[in-house]
Amino acid sequence: MSKPIILAVFNNKGGTGKTTITFNLAAGINRRGHSVLMVDLDPQHNLTMAVGLPAKSKHVGDLLTGDAQWEDVIEMTKTNGHPFGFLPASLDLQRSDAILSNDAEFFALRNLIEEEVEKAPDAFYDFVVIDCPPNLGILTRNALCAAHYYIVPLQGENFAFQGLAQIIKQATRIKKDFNRSLELAGILKNRFGERTKFGSEIKKALVESKLPVFTAAIRQSIGLMESAAEHKSIFEYDPGSNGAEDFNQLVDELLAILTTAN
Repeated sequence: MSKPIILAVFNNKGGTGKTTITFNLAAGINRRGHSVLMVDLDPQHNLTMAVGLPAKSKHVGDLLTGDAQWEDVIEMTKTNGHPFGFLPASLDLQRSDAILSNDAEFFALRNLIEEEVEKAPDAFYDFVVIDCPPNLGILTRNALCAAHYYIVPLQGENFAFQGLAQIIKQATRIKKDFNRSLELAGILKNRFGERTKFGSEIKKALVESKLPVFTAAIRQSIGLMESAAEHKSIFEYDPGSNGAEDFNQLVDELLAILTTAN
């Protein structure tokens, strides 16, 4: 696989588990021996809070608008000996959203990453995993213009499938107009009750849609909720839990897809 592989976790509806998925997917990839950079592009900054970082005067929005340097914002650590970096968000990211107001600014994140890669190609991260805000504003467009793949979390709820059609349409437009490299890695069923009326109907609709759907699915898990409160990935908090098992399966499946594609 060429590096970095850039993944965006995207759904224009809130409460679908994007942050939990971003955090634990990134941690799972890191545990496989890959260096990973997480990017929080959501002004709600839930990923930043889940990681447990104190508030900083500079955040990813300042990078995108040119008001900060990489070293002013990046947080770096190592897990299992492998680099794990993080670009945090804050409520002030809403200001950056307003500043990045035209089509040319869709490429701010991509340009930023490309510049860092050019400085030290062998030292940059193997993967970048982006937590998108729950809308198709300019921050999400930045993520999709930078990404090679996007993942859509989906719950078995009323209107979820109708919302999925709009998400795919929006991402397809980004691919056509701005980023020919963008591909749907898969739909990820998250807290998805297949035995419920809506769950069974959506499962059937997914099959008929012929969209790629991960075999792995993330079950409802108390451990996943508790781990975020403790600022730990599920692998650190409860490695024997259903949540850890589900994310291990997801990571294995995703890496296999990426290996085949690259």
